[in-house]
Amino acid sequence: MQRVRMFVFLALVPVLTGCTTTYYRRQDESAKLRADVQRLNSELGLLQNRMSELTLSQDRAGEQMAGVRGEWVQNQGQLNTRIAAVERSVQEQAVEHEKKLEKMRTEIVSEISKKVAAVVRSSAPVPAPVRSSRGYEHIVKQGETLSEIASAYNTKVDMLVRENGLRDANAIRAGQKLFIPE
Repeated sequence: MQRVRMFVFLALVPVLTGCTTTYYRRQDESAKLRADVQRLNSELGLLQNRMSELTLSQDRAGEQMAGVRGEWVQNQGQLNTRIAAVERSVQEQAVEHEKKLEKMRTEIVSEISKKVAAVVRSSAPVPAPVRSSRGYEHIVKQGETLSEIASAYNTKVDMLVRENGLRDANAIRAGQKLFIPE
């Protein structure tokens, strides 16, 4: 029996010795875990502070964004008002421009009509000279001179002045009848 006790004792020694080692190991691990928990709690506190700062920063950014959005809306309204005013001005100018163009068209058409009428009058066929017993009758055209008329009838300016009782060779007018002697 003594042997059995010895055997049990010898068998228990490593177990009892191991328990002490295990106990100290567990205490080391527990101390490490407590240190890790304290470190994690400290980091958690830092993260919570940082989170609070970020939340405040986000709130400020949101307020600034709301202010900018309000300014943008106000500026957009002002721009829309200005654009509408410019559009009205452009339309008014277009109407005024169209009126001026119409007036110019009317004036140009009138001027061209007058010039065409003058060209038609001046290019109208020359009536054949009326032959009288002693000469021809000539109707003066616009811009025609006495020397041109004399040349056309192969006569002299002095003769036309004398036969028509003219005081001045330059004093003839369009539509005037002149007698051209033979």
